[in-house]
Amino acid sequence: ACRDPLDADCIPENCQVLVEGESQGLKISDVREGNKVMCVDTLTDTLKYVKVAKLGFRESDAADAELVTLELEDGSNVTMTADHPVRTQNQPHRIHSVLSAGSVIPGARIRCTRLVPQDLEVKSVSRRPDISPRLA
Repeated sequence: ACRDPLDADCIPENCQVLVEGESQGLKISDVREGNKVMCVDTLTDTLKYVKVAKLGFRESDAADAELVTLELEDGSNVTMTADHPVRTQNQPHRIHSVLSAGSVIPGARIRCTRLVPQDLEVKSVSRRPDISPRLA
């Protein structure tokens, strides 16, 4: 499960990521060790490319086979496993905390990464079972 970053499996294989030197996003299943992928530096809340040191896929099991899709106020959708960590904003103090994606409810504000990190309201949450391979 995603709780241990060294044993993470919360990214579905069809998820698209930005890879340095590519003109458009690549499916995570097409990323190779040594590629640099766009990530959020949580210390500075900025974007940067990080070299992929280890990459592998594993089959899902029934214990972690639920995907959660969050529909955001800008019309975009984000899909991840139910145990994937999500940064949420607590109003009115604007302090961020971390919840599992499965715990997010409509009306919550989550931290999203565009070219500039921003907080977007979750309009709806849907769930579906998933047994496709995921990044391990």
